[in-house]
Amino acid sequence: MLLAPNFISCSSDDVNTLPSIPSDATEKNFDLGVASFDPTNSQVIIWTRYTSQETSVKLRWQLAKDESFTNIVRKGEVETDASRDYTVAIEIKDLAQNLKLYYRFANVDDKATSVVGKTLTFGASTTELKLAVASCSNYAYGYFNVYEAINQSDGVVVVHLGDYIYEYGEDTYGSFRDPSLAGDTHNAWQSDLITTTGEKVGDELARSSVYSLGYESFVGRDVAQ
Repeated sequence: MLLAPNFISCSSDDVNTLPSIPSDATEKNFDLGVASFDPTNSQVIIWTRYTSQETSVKLRWQLAKDESFTNIVRKGEVETDASRDYTVAIEIKDLAQNLKLYYRFANVDDKATSVVGKTLTFGASTTELKLAVASCSNYAYGYFNVYEAINQSDGVVVVHLGDYIYEYGEDTYGSFRDPSLAGDTHNAWQSDLITTTGEKVGDELARSSVYSLGYESFVGRDVAQ
Protein backbone atom coordinates (compact mmCIF):
# COMPACT_ATOMS: atom_id res chain seq x y z
CA MET A 1 0.00 0.00 0.00
CA LEU A 2 1.33 3.45 -0.94
CA LEU A 3 0.14 6.34 1.22
CA ALA A 4 0.53 9.98 0.27
CA PRO A 5 0.26 11.90 3.57
CA ASN A 6 -1.89 15.01 3.45
CA PHE A 7 -0.19 16.40 6.54
CA ILE A 8 3.35 16.21 7.93
CA SER A 9 3.96 16.93 11.61
CA CYS A 10 7.44 17.91 12.85
CA SER A 11 8.89 18.46 16.31
CA SER A 12 8.44 22.24 16.00
CA ASP A 13 4.64 21.90 15.98
CA ASP A 14 2.93 23.59 18.93
CA VAL A 15 0.93 20.95 20.83
CA ASN A 16 -0.83 23.49 23.04
CA THR A 17 -2.78 25.51 20.47
CA LEU A 18 -5.81 23.20 20.09
CA PRO A 19 -8.54 22.55 22.68
CA SER A 20 -9.14 19.05 24.01
CA ILE A 21 -11.40 16.45 22.41
CA PRO A 22 -14.85 16.45 24.09
CA SER A 23 -15.20 13.74 26.72
CA ASP A 24 -18.74 12.90 25.55
CA ALA A 25 -17.72 12.21 21.92
CA THR A 26 -18.95 8.98 20.31
CA GLU A 27 -17.40 6.76 17.62
CA LYS A 28 -19.95 7.64 14.91
CA ASN A 29 -18.68 8.18 11.36
CA PHE A 30 -15.26 6.58 11.96
CA ASP A 31 -16.60 3.39 10.39
CA LEU A 32 -13.25 2.03 9.15
CA GLY A 33 -11.37 2.53 12.39
CA VAL A 34 -7.75 3.67 12.35
CA ALA A 35 -4.41 2.32 11.16
CA SER A 36 -0.72 3.11 11.41
CA PHE A 37 1.98 2.39 8.85
CA ASP A 38 5.72 2.43 8.18
CA PRO A 39 7.16 2.99 11.67
CA THR A 40 10.86 3.85 11.94
CA ASN A 41 12.96 4.92 14.89
CA SER A 42 11.78 8.52 14.49
CA GLN A 43 8.46 8.63 12.63
CA VAL A 44 5.19 6.86 11.82
CA ILE A 45 2.12 7.42 9.63
CA ILE A 46 -1.38 7.37 11.14
CA TRP A 47 -4.55 7.04 9.06
CA THR A 48 -8.34 7.15 9.27
CA ARG A 49 -11.44 7.78 7.18
CA TYR A 50 -14.43 9.89 8.22
CA THR A 51 -17.87 9.20 6.72
CA SER A 52 -19.35 12.53 5.63
CA GLN A 53 -21.55 14.23 3.04
CA GLU A 54 -20.04 17.65 3.74
CA THR A 55 -17.84 19.49 1.24
CA SER A 56 -14.92 19.09 3.62
CA VAL A 57 -14.30 18.12 7.24
CA LYS A 58 -11.67 19.06 9.79
CA LEU A 59 -10.33 16.31 12.00
CA ARG A 60 -8.18 16.69 15.08
CA TRP A 61 -5.62 14.07 15.95
CA GLN A 62 -3.61 13.26 19.04
CA LEU A 63 -0.55 11.11 19.67
CA ALA A 64 0.21 10.24 23.28
CA LYS A 65 2.37 8.03 25.49
CA ASP A 66 -0.63 6.71 27.40
CA GLU A 67 -4.04 5.35 26.45
CA SER A 68 -5.86 8.00 28.49
CA PHE A 69 -4.07 10.80 26.55
CA THR A 70 -2.78 12.64 29.61
CA ASN A 71 0.75 12.74 28.17
CA ILE A 72 0.29 14.02 24.62
CA VAL A 73 3.39 13.99 22.44
CA ARG A 74 1.90 15.68 19.38
CA LYS A 75 -1.49 16.86 18.16
CA GLY A 76 -2.91 18.82 15.28
CA GLU A 77 -5.78 19.48 12.90
CA VAL A 78 -6.10 18.42 9.28
CA GLU A 79 -8.75 19.00 6.60
CA THR A 80 -9.96 16.39 4.14
CA ASP A 81 -12.66 16.19 1.47
CA ALA A 82 -14.24 14.01 -1.21
CA SER A 83 -11.13 14.21 -3.41
CA ARG A 84 -9.38 12.05 -0.80
CA ASP A 85 -12.51 10.03 0.00
CA TYR A 86 -12.49 11.79 3.39
CA THR A 87 -9.31 9.98 4.43
CA VAL A 88 -6.37 11.50 6.28
CA ALA A 89 -2.80 10.21 6.46
CA ILE A 90 -0.47 12.06 8.80
CA GLU A 91 3.27 11.51 8.72
CA ILE A 92 4.54 12.29 12.22
CA LYS A 93 8.27 13.00 12.23
CA ASP A 94 10.98 13.79 14.80
CA LEU A 95 9.71 11.36 17.42
CA ALA A 96 11.90 9.81 20.10
CA GLN A 97 13.00 6.24 19.47
CA ASN A 98 11.68 3.10 21.13
CA LEU A 99 8.28 4.52 22.12
CA LYS A 100 4.93 2.79 22.52
CA LEU A 101 2.31 5.30 21.41
CA TYR A 102 -1.47 5.74 21.25
CA TYR A 103 -3.38 7.85 18.75
CA ARG A 104 -6.92 8.90 17.90
CA PHE A 105 -8.89 11.25 15.65
CA ALA A 106 -11.93 13.42 16.35
CA ASN A 107 -14.45 15.70 14.66
CA VAL A 108 -15.22 18.21 17.39
CA ASP A 109 -18.20 19.74 15.55
CA ASP A 110 -19.91 16.33 15.31
CA LYS A 111 -18.69 15.22 18.75
CA ALA A 112 -17.24 12.11 17.13
CA THR A 113 -14.03 10.30 18.03
CA SER A 114 -12.28 7.25 16.63
CA VAL A 115 -11.16 4.14 18.44
CA VAL A 116 -7.73 4.42 20.03
CA GLY A 117 -4.95 2.95 17.92
CA LYS A 118 -1.56 1.71 19.08
CA THR A 119 1.71 2.29 17.29
CA LEU A 120 5.43 2.61 18.02
CA THR A 121 8.84 3.82 17.06
CA PHE A 122 11.73 1.36 16.87
CA GLY A 123 14.97 1.57 18.77
CA ALA A 124 17.95 2.80 16.77
CA SER A 125 19.69 -0.55 17.16
CA THR A 126 16.67 -2.75 16.33
CA THR A 127 17.78 -5.75 14.28
CA GLU A 128 14.83 -8.14 14.76
CA LEU A 129 11.04 -7.73 14.70
CA LYS A 130 8.22 -10.08 15.64
CA LEU A 131 5.67 -10.10 12.80
CA ALA A 132 2.04 -11.18 12.93
CA VAL A 133 1.32 -12.64 9.49
CA ALA A 134 -2.19 -13.13 8.05
CA SER A 135 -3.26 -14.50 4.70
CA CYS A 136 -6.54 -15.37 2.94
CA SER A 137 -9.41 -15.18 5.42
CA ASN A 138 -12.99 -16.36 4.94
CA TYR A 139 -15.65 -15.03 7.30
CA ALA A 140 -17.53 -18.33 7.43
CA TYR A 141 -14.36 -20.16 8.53
CA GLY A 142 -13.59 -18.76 11.95
CA TYR A 143 -15.49 -15.43 11.94
CA PHE A 144 -12.21 -13.47 11.93
CA ASN A 145 -11.21 -14.71 15.38
CA VAL A 146 -7.65 -14.80 14.12
CA TYR A 147 -7.55 -11.00 14.04
CA GLU A 148 -8.45 -10.81 17.71
CA ALA A 149 -5.69 -13.37 18.36
CA ILE A 150 -3.29 -11.04 16.55
CA ASN A 151 -4.61 -8.16 18.63
CA GLN A 152 -3.73 -10.08 21.80
CA SER A 153 -0.32 -11.24 20.56
CA ASP A 154 3.07 -9.60 21.03
CA GLY A 155 3.64 -9.11 17.30
CA VAL A 156 4.71 -5.54 16.59
CA VAL A 157 3.94 -5.33 12.85
CA VAL A 158 1.06 -6.96 10.96
CA VAL A 159 1.75 -8.23 7.43
CA HIS A 160 -1.32 -9.27 5.40
CA LEU A 161 -0.41 -11.49 2.45
CA GLY A 162 -3.76 -12.46 0.93
CA ASP A 163 -7.40 -11.71 0.27
CA TYR A 164 -10.03 -11.10 2.90
CA ILE A 165 -13.16 -10.69 0.76
CA TYR A 166 -14.84 -13.70 -0.84
CA GLU A 167 -18.06 -13.68 -2.88
CA TYR A 168 -19.33 -17.24 -2.62
CA GLY A 169 -23.06 -17.77 -2.93
CA GLU A 170 -25.30 -20.18 -1.07
CA ASP A 171 -24.44 -23.90 -1.18
CA THR A 172 -20.94 -23.23 -2.50
CA TYR A 173 -17.49 -23.32 -0.94
CA GLY A 174 -17.39 -21.33 2.26
CA SER A 175 -21.15 -21.49 2.91
CA PHE A 176 -21.46 -24.84 4.71
CA ARG A 177 -23.40 -23.04 7.43
CA ASP A 178 -25.62 -20.01 7.67
CA PRO A 179 -23.94 -17.67 10.16
CA SER A 180 -25.93 -15.02 11.99
CA LEU A 181 -24.15 -11.76 11.23
CA ALA A 182 -23.62 -9.19 13.94
CA GLY A 183 -26.14 -6.38 13.62
CA ASP A 184 -27.66 -8.20 10.63
CA THR A 185 -25.30 -6.22 8.40
CA HIS A 186 -25.84 -8.47 5.39
CA ASN A 187 -29.63 -8.06 5.35
CA ALA A 188 -29.32 -4.28 5.60
CA TRP A 189 -28.14 -4.17 1.97
CA GLN A 190 -30.42 -4.19 -1.06
CA SER A 191 -29.78 -7.71 -2.39
CA ASP A 192 -31.26 -7.09 -5.86
CA LEU A 193 -29.11 -4.05 -6.66
CA ILE A 194 -28.15 -4.09 -10.37
CA THR A 195 -25.63 -1.86 -12.16
CA THR A 196 -26.30 0.00 -15.43
CA THR A 197 -24.51 -2.84 -17.25
CA GLY A 198 -26.91 -5.42 -15.82
CA GLU A 199 -24.54 -6.85 -13.22
CA LYS A 200 -26.18 -7.94 -9.98
CA VAL A 201 -23.97 -6.63 -7.18
CA GLY A 202 -26.25 -6.48 -4.14
CA ASP A 203 -25.04 -9.75 -2.63
CA GLU A 204 -21.41 -8.86 -3.25
CA LEU A 205 -21.80 -5.46 -1.59
CA ALA A 206 -23.53 -7.04 1.37
CA ARG A 207 -20.78 -9.59 1.81
CA SER A 208 -18.10 -6.93 1.38
CA SER A 209 -19.71 -4.85 4.13
CA VAL A 210 -19.41 -7.77 6.52
CA TYR A 211 -15.76 -8.35 5.66
CA SER A 212 -14.85 -4.67 5.81
CA LEU A 213 -16.50 -3.97 9.15
CA GLY A 214 -15.24 -7.19 10.68
CA TYR A 215 -11.68 -6.89 9.43
CA GLU A 216 -11.26 -3.16 9.89
CA SER A 217 -12.50 -3.32 13.48
CA PHE A 218 -9.10 -4.75 14.36
CA VAL A 219 -6.96 -2.54 12.12
CA GLY A 220 -5.01 -0.05 14.20
CA ARG A 221 -5.68 -1.75 17.53
CA ASP A 222 -2.43 -3.67 17.52
CA VAL A 223 0.94 -2.02 17.78
CA ALA A 224 1.56 -1.13 14.16
CA GLN A 225 -0.13 -2.12 10.92
